[in-house]
Amino acid sequence: MQFPLSRLKIEKRRDNKSYLAQADVMLLVRSADGSVVRRLSRQYDMVGSQEKLETTRKKDFSFYRTVVLAPGNYVLEAVVRDRQAGKASVKKAEFRVASDNQEHAFLSSVILGRDSVLTADNDMPPDRWDPLRVEGATVLPDLSKVYRKSSAKELVVYFVVSPAASPGSATLEFLKDGVPDLKLGRALPAPDEAGRIQYVTKVGLDQFKPGKYELRVTAGNGNAVASDSAFFRVDP
Repeated sequence: MQFPLSRLKIEKRRDNKSYLAQADVMLLVRSADGSVVRRLSRQYDMVGSQEKLETTRKKDFSFYRTVVLAPGNYVLEAVVRDRQAGKASVKKAEFRVASDNQEHAFLSSVILGRDSVLTADNDMPPDRWDPLRVEGATVLPDLSKVYRKSSAKELVVYFVVSPAASPGSATLEFLKDGVPDLKLGRALPAPDEAGRIQYVTKVGLDQFKPGKYELRVTAGNGNAVASDSAFFRVDP
């Protein structure tokens, strides 16, 4: 989940050098029948230099946790509470955990990211596979899906193909207002020991005019392919 830091009450501290913002985050994962299967919560005291306050206000904060779930349909309920102001915001999202069918290619959700998101470290056991950890770096999803050309230069695209076989390829097709605008072909790397391919690439925003876009990704090989879409907006 992600929220803009500009929505939090930020208090300048008495030392005249630092600031404090406080947020409480709670997540509920419900199964299709409404029962709670996982509950996650965390309190954050965000302290920083007043010199960087205006820059920080323009950023978003990302709460990143990994939950293992059985195949099925779920609802995620997310709550962010500003501890100083006493105000809260609630959002819900439906999602599906696919079954591990080895006969067909499976494409994860297409994740869009950028570098203007602050994130809390994932409390992940060291022996568990982290789906957002790629080649020693963490992909930071940008859930706002709004890219301003005046402040960002690149669009990060990330997805996982599983199970996978080599050689594999992917097609990234960008549609502006439903009309094909840009099409890119990419060769996929070899799968890991578990048969997964993690692929991340950057696309320059200079290739897009302001407007609403759909990104359609098709990945796999000649025997099995899968597809998924992501939506975003480009502002001047």
